[in-house]
Amino acid sequence: VLNVGGMVNLEPVMDVKNILLLGQLGTPTGDVLADILTGKSNPSGKLAMTWAPIDSYPSTNGFGDMDDTIYTEDIYVGYRYFDTAGVSPTFPFGYGLSYTRFEIGRVKMQVNGSVISAHVDVKNIGSTSGKEVVQMYVSSPAGKLQKVYQELAAFAKTELLEAGKTGNVELTFDLKDLSSYDEERAAYILEAGEYIVRVGNNSRDTSVCGVLQMDEEVVVRKCKNICKLEDGVNPDFLKLPMREKQEELNTMPVYKISANSIETEVVSYKETEEEIPKGSSCNWSDVKSGRASVEDYVGNLSVEQLVHLCIGYYEENAGMGSVIGSSAVTVAGAAGETTGHLVELKLPSVVVADGPAGIRVCREYKIVGGKTKAIGNALESMLEFMEPEELQQMTAMAPEPSEEELAAPVHYMYCTAIPIGTALAQTFNVKACEELGNLVGKEMEMFGIGIWLAPAMNIQRSPLCGRDYEYYSEDPVVSGKISAAITKGVQSHPGCGTTIKHYALNNQETNRTASNSIVSERAMREIYLRNFEHSIKECAPLAVMSSYNLVNGVHTNNSREIQNDVLRNEWGYDGLVMTDWYAVGNMLSLASTRKNKHENGLASGCIYAGNDLIMPGMKDDYEDIMQAIDNREAKYPLTKAELQTTAKRVLKLILEISSR
Repeated sequence: VLNVGGMVNLEPVMDVKNILLLGQLGTPTGDVLADILTGKSNPSGKLAMTWAPIDSYPSTNGFGDMDDTIYTEDIYVGYRYFDTAGVSPTFPFGYGLSYTRFEIGRVKMQVNGSVISAHVDVKNIGSTSGKEVVQMYVSSPAGKLQKVYQELAAFAKTELLEAGKTGNVELTFDLKDLSSYDEERAAYILEAGEYIVRVGNNSRDTSVCGVLQMDEEVVVRKCKNICKLEDGVNPDFLKLPMREKQEELNTMPVYKISANSIETEVVSYKETEEEIPKGSSCNWSDVKSGRASVEDYVGNLSVEQLVHLCIGYYEENAGMGSVIGSSAVTVAGAAGETTGHLVELKLPSVVVADGPAGIRVCREYKIVGGKTKAIGNALESMLEFMEPEELQQMTAMAPEPSEEELAAPVHYMYCTAIPIGTALAQTFNVKACEELGNLVGKEMEMFGIGIWLAPAMNIQRSPLCGRDYEYYSEDPVVSGKISAAITKGVQSHPGCGTTIKHYALNNQETNRTASNSIVSERAMREIYLRNFEHSIKECAPLAVMSSYNLVNGVHTNNSREIQNDVLRNEWGYDGLVMTDWYAVGNMLSLASTRKNKHENGLASGCIYAGNDLIMPGMKDDYEDIMQAIDNREAKYPLTKAELQTTAKRVLKLILEISSR
């Protein structure tokens, strides 16, 4: 029984007849194990990551470099590599056994423009009830651009099927979502030729069920290039020969797709912001009642007020006390909240609590001076990525408790632990994940949490990543669909929202705040951004969290191309973007003796890029933004119009949350 968060070396136990990947399932883990071992429940999970010896992963080479990690495998991530190179893994992507067996039968496909749907019969041919996951893969034609052997296009899970019974599932995907990115033309394209559709129950056990015939090349989306590789850096991309495709194509139905049925999207990029002029006087109650708009309100705010709106809560004269411990004063152990500086505006605060396996707050707390005070080391929950020595050094800077605090009574609150991200993805069950999101939303309402800092959905590029347990899959479709389901559940509760994270390419924990991910634009767009695009377009999360790392030499939270050009202009996202905690300035450098190769990101760079909220907030952030306003000498010169734009998104979030 593997009670683990991610992939482990199975070599010592490969002679064992049965291996149960239990995972870390939160509150009911023991009950689940008992039910499975006694046969009361039938497991139906599938691997959302390929399991193989670590040396067989191309991403292992150079993984964890302190300064620069080169993504040499390019688009060949996970099963895309193993299936294309013909390398046999220990267990393939999508694999999983149960106490019964299934037979995938008749597949009936339909084509409507670029949208493909299929109804698939599934028969339980075993002796006990169970569920099966049907997976649909597509092999795209290799023309100008090299292609992986196949990629997951859709999946669906059956209802509980009794022994001998047949069920039916529907799988749907848009062929445009499988388009390849041509860096030379800055465009997503579908090349002419045969798109071979396969159906099975893992990436190595599929059968061809149809062929999509594209008559001509289609430019799906015309973009602009982003995140140019640093000079002199040329990742050694794999050049893998395509495996021979199966020979059963002659007997398969062919569905013709006309290039004329697919319209080319041409992205328009907004380069500058227009300043909102001062208008008639209004207050926040006018905005809440609809008598005034958020734009009307923003036009009347001073530069100083706008800057404070873009920074999380901090205490002006508390020194290190504003940093050490909890960064929220409303809910004990919450990760932070929006500004408390603008008392004169009578704005409500939005409390944000960490995840990902449920709401992370303190079980025990006191109320001191009208504010909650967590009992225990709240710093540990926020700076968990620090080394023990660094954490001890930071904790030593915390202020001693006052007499009032020592005398205050203790209060308690408890939250439910839900399964870790990898376990959620391995269900391949969007309905179950949405229901778990619903559970989290109920508890958010109960404890006064407005924003949940989850789900975490970075691609599991390598089994060596220390945060893989928190992430979903090596595949962007699985990652995007599962995170969207969780978000739908949470956001079915008015005034509750998720923060999908860490946007983007947070694929290692080594020197997480200053490591540079060096990656081709094609791999970035087809693998590491596509999961976020799926999630954003399907469920519109209220917030996005930018990652700590750099991409091709620029911190993601300071990258206008990532935060504005792609997220907002290409995908149409109009929600809020916040930083990860202490992601800018030199706060985290204080506890480290190592000098990093790459400079820290800046709060002013966040506003410039379109990253609206700097968390958890420090006085240094305020000062950095103020010095950049109308300052051509600043690294990131800012205008009042840019401040208004970010403040407007913060205010819209506050309005959304406080209206519940």
